Order: sequence, then C-alpha cells, then structure tokens
Amino acid sequence: MQLQLRQADFTTAARIVVAINKRFGTGETAVAHAENSGLVSVKTPAAYRAKTVEFVAEVEELTVDADRPTRIIINERTGTIIMGKEVRIAPVAVLHGALTVEIQTTFTASQPAPFAQGQTIVVPNTGVTVKEEKARNVILKNGATVEELVRALMSIGSTARDVIAILQSLRAAGALDGEIEVI
Repeated sequence: MQLQLRQADFTTAARIVVAINKRFGTGETAVAHAENSGLVSVKTPAAYRAKTVEFVAEVEELTVDADRPTRIIINERTGTIIMGKEVRIAPVAVLHGALTVEIQTTFTASQPAPFAQGQTIVVPNTGVTVKEEKARNVILKNGATVEELVRALMSIGSTARDVIAILQSLRAAGALDGEIEVI
C-alpha cells in the first residue's frame, strides 16, 4: 500500500512512518518507509494479510501531527493579527517609541509703506514642532514566541498597528521564524 500525502512534507512523512512502525512493526522489521516527501510505502504485516481492509482501517485511526508552515496573517486595514503559538523569534532587541514631527505653514501678507514703490507679497512662515514619547522596550527570553511578544507589546500600550510594524520589521531583520502574509 502507498500513502500519498496531500501536502508533501518530509517531517510529516517521517512522522507517519514512525507512527505506523510503532503500531505494526515487529522488532527490527519496519512496515513503513518514506519514499520521498509525498509518498509513504507500507507493507501489509503477516497478521493482516487476509484482513487488508481491517489493516487499512487501523492505519487510518493512527494520529499524526502534520507539520505546518509557521505563518502570521495580518490584515492592515482592520489591525487584525492571526498567528500560531509555534512561531518563534530569534534573539533581537526591539525598541519602539513614538516620534511626531508636525510642520505648520502660515501665510502672511507683507505690504510696503504708504506711497512707496513696492508691491504686496505673501510670505510663508513655517514652524516645526517635534514631540517624542519615551521609548518603550520589551525583553523576552531566548526562543520566545510571537504570542509572548504580542502580549508584552500590548502590556506596554502598543496598538495593533505598532505590533504589525514591529512584526514586519522582525521579518525583514531575519529574526522571525515564519512567513508574514498581508491581506
């Protein structure tokens, strides 16, 4: 019998082989082996040669955890972040603060003195205001998950948009063990 995986994956194929051999293998005799990432070959054990249907039924009842790619789904419009608990972060420092730069321009008219030869002109007056909030930092242990990071960021008052920006920056820095999909 050959089992074809719906999604080819070496880890999942290896887990299937282990589960089948643990249940049906005898000592040194392996019943199953992986041909490649998408195909597992299974020999019918001697005890089931006349009961193939029962053997297949028992194989179907085995529980195997399929390997899933680590992924974070972000909806920037709504600020929604969906992630699995297994997404890990490499050691990295995250410093996030708010810097607001506001530039205002007002126009005033400059008129020459009465009976002078000059012309009235419009003069721009530009004012620059800078406000900076104190930067907040988050410290996580080695091997921390994205879930732990998000909880820590929320505890210091970060918004969903802040979290999204930090996650995208972590991915760009190569510190995020997973893919980001923006919808």
